Amino acid sequence: MKRMFFLVILVCVLGLGALVAVTLYNTQSLTHVLEAEYKAAVSFYKTTVRAGESLRKVSLLGYQLTSAQTEVDQKRFIQSIEAEFDLLDQTLIELNAPRYATLHQAPVEQPSAEAERLEEDEMQPVSAEEKVTIEKLLATTQTHVLAAQKIYELMRTMVETRLPIAQNLAFKLPGITDALPGTFSLQTTSANDLENLVEGAITIIYSDSNYATKKGLKTFDRAYSSLYSADIPDQQRLALEELKAAVALVAADKKVLFDNETNPAGFALNFETALSSISLLESTVDALFSRKQGELVERVDAIRNQVVLSALGIVLVVGSISYLLGKALIRRINHVVARMDDIAQGEGDLTVSLAVRGRDELAELSRSFNLIIEKLKHSFTHLNDQIRDVSSLSLQGAETSLLTAEQMKNLLLETDHLSQAMDEMSKASMDVAISAESGSSTAAASENRARHGKKTVEEAVESINDLSRSFDTVSLVIEKLENYSKNISAVIDVIQGVSEQTNLLALNAAIEAARAGEHGKGFAVVANEVRLLASRTRSSTEEVGGMIASIQDAAREAVLAMQQAHVKAQDSVRRVSHSGEELEQIIGDFHVMATMNSQIAAAAEQQSCSAAEINRNITAIKGLASSTSEQAQTTRENAKRLSARVDDATHVLDGFTIE
Repeated sequence: MKRMFFLVILVCVLGLGALVAVTLYNTQSLTHVLEAEYKAAVSFYKTTVRAGESLRKVSLLGYQLTSAQTEVDQKRFIQSIEAEFDLLDQTLIELNAPRYATLHQAPVEQPSAEAERLEEDEMQPVSAEEKVTIEKLLATTQTHVLAAQKIYELMRTMVETRLPIAQNLAFKLPGITDALPGTFSLQTTSANDLENLVEGAITIIYSDSNYATKKGLKTFDRAYSSLYSADIPDQQRLALEELKAAVALVAADKKVLFDNETNPAGFALNFETALSSISLLESTVDALFSRKQGELVERVDAIRNQVVLSALGIVLVVGSISYLLGKALIRRINHVVARMDDIAQGEGDLTVSLAVRGRDELAELSRSFNLIIEKLKHSFTHLNDQIRDVSSLSLQGAETSLLTAEQMKNLLLETDHLSQAMDEMSKASMDVAISAESGSSTAAASENRARHGKKTVEEAVESINDLSRSFDTVSLVIEKLENYSKNISAVIDVIQGVSEQTNLLALNAAIEAARAGEHGKGFAVVANEVRLLASRTRSSTEEVGGMIASIQDAAREAVLAMQQAHVKAQDSVRRVSHSGEELEQIIGDFHVMATMNSQIAAAAEQQSCSAAEINRNITAIKGLASSTSEQAQTTRENAKRLSARVDDATHVLDGFTIE
């Protein structure tokens, strides 16, 4: 029966253990799957969003790059765009990582119109059985991003080519205005050809398209060929050649400039496909994550139902077996209890024993009960002998207690002297602790003042740094002012050239008026006024040019002064920072001093506490000595009562039958 009962219990325990192990394993596996899939989906989605943000920034920066007017702005926009493209490449590489393999193979259910449009752009028809996956969407997105990078590289090349040409063109235009006056003397040869020559040159200067440039160049070449083939002096022929060379340079730069003209709206439109791919990928990952959550919830419900059914089955089996075994055991135990009652309710006869039948647990119980009765018989016999010995020892204990009481009186006298000495040592330790505490307070106050000084130094360093940054800002503003003044100088040169041309034209008009006689007097007056106006314009532009040169000199001196002030500010920062380091060292020294004072105070207080503790121990010893003396007296009385109890115990043992 014992083996059967043990086997049943073992099976139940193993079943419960297996159920617990399976439940824990399934729960742990499910937890790992949940955590891994959740982290992968969230990381993939965040990376996709980050790629979309980078691509949108590139689109905006590309529009700003096409509108850049200076080389500094152009470089800044190019650096920003290339940094965003690097970040975009890193995010796309991360999206293709092996840890996202499960997400890559996930199908895209019911692709949207945007997905169908992307498939048409890729020119890759999808069969009815082949499904669109995230991996394919990611490959499509990478293709569109690569196309966007190529578009950007082309646009960057055009912008980098256009800006230097536009800047150089401003310096080449005065070449035409300077060479035109040398050709005015050709008016006597062919006034019509000279007018076409000037008109073509001016058209090329102010042209805003390749068509206008070609039209002006055609008019200029036709007039140039007519004048150059005429019989003219060598000096006039040389002037024509110089004008021809200047016009050719400007026309060539104008052609390159217009060929590299960019369209910001077209650049943004080319990025629309890549942005659409990123948006589709984001929405697809979001839908996939929601679907994964639903699947995981279903798996959790299935495992929970399995655990509940298994637990109910095991509980039912264990309950049935326990009921059957318990009923059989109770019947046999009642028989053993009845025999024990017969022995217990008798007259203390220890010679009666239980009958031993069989080899089961109840037979072992009867055998063990018989052994207990046998041991009680031997114990009572031995106890009787010990009682006799205790009776004799109690008499000796009474005599010993009397001697102990006398020795305790001597111990009380010695402890009184020791208690007085410990009181004096405790007072001295308290004085040392008070002095150390005062020194610690002083050190702490000094440390606080040093910390305040350090904070003041840090604020001074921050103020000087702000001043240095202000110097840098002012220096940049002055540099821009100098650049603007250079541009104004170029414009003034153009105005001077135009005024010289106007003067020459007015001179020619006066000559023609003189030839006309009386009919040309009014025209001569107008020509004279135009010449005076051109002269005043030239003198005014010369004065403005002088003022601009003064402004440029002043700007350069201001930049130099700002740089020197920046260097001095940095030196001040280093000196003040060194002062801050010294204050930090002083704060550390004060902190060490305060720590040492605290340690001294703690040691003194500990010594005082130890003395008080010793004093308490001495008092306790006195109490124990007094108590011991009293207990010695009590022990002597107890010895007498013990002797009486021994007599009673002897009488009780006589009530049991041992032999």
